[in-house]
Formats: sequence, C-alpha cells, structure tokens
Amino acid sequence: MIPAGGGDDPWTQLGEQFVDEHYGSLRGRVRTHVIHAHLLAHLPPPPARIVDVGGGAGTQSIPLASLGYDVTIVDPSPSMLKRAQEQAELAGVAYQVRLVEATGEHSPAALNGEHFRAVLCHGVLMYLNDPAPMIDALCALAGRGAGISIVAKNIEAMAVRPALAGDWAAALCAFDSDHQINGLGVDTRGDDLETLSADLINRGVDRVVRRASVH
Repeated sequence: MIPAGGGDDPWTQLGEQFVDEHYGSLRGRVRTHVIHAHLLAHLPPPPARIVDVGGGAGTQSIPLASLGYDVTIVDPSPSMLKRAQEQAELAGVAYQVRLVEATGEHSPAALNGEHFRAVLCHGVLMYLNDPAPMIDALCALAGRGAGISIVAKNIEAMAVRPALAGDWAAALCAFDSDHQINGLGVDTRGDDLETLSADLINRGVDRVVRRASVH
C-alpha cells in the first residue's frame, strides 16, 4: 500500500510511470474516456464546483475544467500536484483549478468544510487498507443533491489481468484474495461492489452504478 502522508513523497518516483505509462497507455486512455463519458452523463452543468480527491495530476478533472467546471484537486503528493499545475497551465485553465495538498481523509478539514456539487475519487480506494475514513470524507464534501463518483478495483475482476497475460497460477490465486500487485509494482486491494454500495447507502448516498470493465 502507498503510505498516506508524512516522510518522503512516494509519488516522486512513481509519478512519471503512473502518469506517462499508466494513463498514457491505450488502456489508460480508454479508461479515462469511458469515465469522462459517464461523468458528463451525471454531472450538473458547468460552472458547478467539483472536487477531485486523490486527483493526482488531474488527468480526469482538468478536462472538466476545460469544459467550464470549477475544479479543486486534493492530493497528498507535492510532485503529483506539480504535474497537475503544469497540465492545467498547458490546457489554459489554471485559473479554474485549485490545488490543495492533503490526504483524502483530511480533505474536509483542509477545505474548511466546503461542499461541492460533485465529488470524484478515482483509483484511490485500492491503495487504502481501510476505505471507511475516505468514504466518510467523500460524503462530508458532498453538498445536498451532489454526486459522488468512485472508481475502485473490482474484486470480482481481479483474475482477468493475469489470465489475459497467461499467468494461470496468479489468476487462480486472485479468486481467493482481495489484494493484487498492480502494474506499478504496488500492493493494491479490491472492493466488492455491493459492499461499497452499501457503505455509501448507509451514509445517505443513493446508488447509481455504471459498470465499465477496462482491465
């Protein structure tokens, strides 16, 4: 798991691989496109205020700023926020993107209790041993009638990637584990869709699920 806050920034080393190789790959571009399409189907019209928790380099949210949304990116990594700043400037939307250095769990306090029309948390829960504090924070950031968008590792599909690679031993092991080493060489955790949905419903969030399998 990636340590949350404190000490050296682990994403200083992982950032280039994560942004350039992960998001820059065909798989990454397809996933970003699919998620973007789903977001536009549910987001209120711009200039609605959006917060991207664990938003990293802003790959998902800076395109929303280009559409006129007021975007806040919260991330504990200075190196990733620097990349987000560079991307926002390159896109000509730096004036619409606010960068806040904080862990997702502490984002409500870091943002002084602000509420947003949409709360994004994409590709973050998989790095957390216990997602409950993060889910609490996401719900705290959501204003009345706001949407919460979570992209997590689906535990039911964890066997697909090793199977596609022909690693049948790893594929079999994936059926009995909720952890997996990802493409960055980092240990990640899968979430069960029904359990994650129940966690949100118990916090007063209505469920709208879009299944997208991009392995």
